[in-house]
Amino acid sequence: MEPYFTIQLRPTLALNLRTALEVLTMPLPQLVHWIEERIEENPLLSLDSRVSTQENATESIPVNAPRSEENTLPPSQEFDALPREKIPSTYRQRVTQTLPLVEKRDLFAYLTFQAREAFCKEKDLSQALELIAEIDEKGLLPSHVEDSVLVSTLQSFDPPGIAARSIQEALLLQLKRKPRATPLAMSILRDHYDDFLHQRIATLCRHLRCSKHTLRKTIRDELSSLSFAPASTFRHNEVIPWIPDLYIIEEEGRMRVEVNEAFLPRISFDARYDKISYEPSMNSYCRTKRMDALLLQKALKKRQITLFRLGSLLLKTQRSFFEGQESHPQPLSIEQTASILKLHRSTIGRAITDKVISTPRGCFSLAMFFRHAKAISSSVETALSQLIQEEDKQHPLSDEAIATHLHQLGYPCSRRTVAKYRNALHLPTARLRKL
Repeated sequence: MEPYFTIQLRPTLALNLRTALEVLTMPLPQLVHWIEERIEENPLLSLDSRVSTQENATESIPVNAPRSEENTLPPSQEFDALPREKIPSTYRQRVTQTLPLVEKRDLFAYLTFQAREAFCKEKDLSQALELIAEIDEKGLLPSHVEDSVLVSTLQSFDPPGIAARSIQEALLLQLKRKPRATPLAMSILRDHYDDFLHQRIATLCRHLRCSKHTLRKTIRDELSSLSFAPASTFRHNEVIPWIPDLYIIEEEGRMRVEVNEAFLPRISFDARYDKISYEPSMNSYCRTKRMDALLLQKALKKRQITLFRLGSLLLKTQRSFFEGQESHPQPLSIEQTASILKLHRSTIGRAITDKVISTPRGCFSLAMFFRHAKAISSSVETALSQLIQEEDKQHPLSDEAIATHLHQLGYPCSRRTVAKYRNALHLPTARLRKL
């Protein structure tokens, strides 16, 4: 086989462009961590250097330094940035305060504490701890575990329904703890669980010999509050705090845009390396690190300018929403925004990704104010969940009715689209939601 050569053209981004896009895409918490990593990798940079240049040969390069004239936006008479020295003290305290930590409840430790109180013999306690270790995140034991005194004792622990071997048993254990559990409710779970699970109302009424009104009242009053996962109160998803990248500040009847720079670390660059950068003896490593430091500073400034321009545009177009005159914002298209700001649409997409804006009406995802797939999907899912939560449970909304309501809210959707969003949210159909 003869060797042959092929020529391929692959687009590659310049280093300064890659750095700028990477900095623009990251939300503030991730950006802070990324900057700290760059400082650790670059010996020419240091963190929080506030010493005077007269005492040491270092040049301070704060991230929030004033912009140069060539990069500074022309000040708007209505939407100019609020000068830092005029920011109210309450605002500075709100920006820089540390978010409180919430103590997490540990299911295993909680059950272990109860086991040590319930079992006096070391052998029983050891076997109980082995069973507790087999309990899954829902609070259920494996189905192969047989009945025993130990299992019965564990099932008497808090929370109700813990250590059950099936969802049906967990519901029965919770119901038994209720002070006024009726025989009808017990019979529904014990003898007709499958019909109850699939909401076969007519079949249940025929087998239990009760009216639909009585059956629905029993389900609503006694069974609807039971949990399919007894240990759900101990679940702890990782909570990422919303640290705003942008602020809409209302002061003395006026609203202004402010880019959040309070959390960004201050960077200092050793000026001694800058002085020898032009010497022939400067090795390539130091030259590369110096270039990285300058690109980092430039990318951070460009990020602040882009976010400020986006915030100014939002303040101009969404003022009625920020003032509370409208219940929903009027989203802008990515293309329209890119045309107004004279930026590429991909730059707008990166600038609003995972960003948060704080307004007088609360904190919102920046993407909510722009029409694109991710933002629209999130808004539709929120509106759909609210409609189902507020519906009449005896006459739940069909997918067709939900589509009509969403259309009235400004989200035109077909019935099939509603079904897609409903399934993504793990919400049952109208027939299964009916009580």
